[in-house]
Amino acid sequence: MKGYLPIDREQRTEMLADVGLDINELFDSVPQNLRLQQKEFPCLAKAGLSEMEIRREITALA
Repeated sequence: MKGYLPIDREQRTEMLADVGLDINELFDSVPQNLRLQQKEFPCLAKAGLSEMEIRREITALA
């Protein structure tokens, strides 16, 4: 697998600040009731997961 580079929360926040956005603005067009909540899926809040680990976690949610 290639093409996925995990970043941590600090890197994500810095990147968003560089373009003048916050994470919530990226999802403004998605209705709140359709968004994943970290409290419902704590496995997705882990920092630095590989692409294979993320696929495994998402598959387990299906």
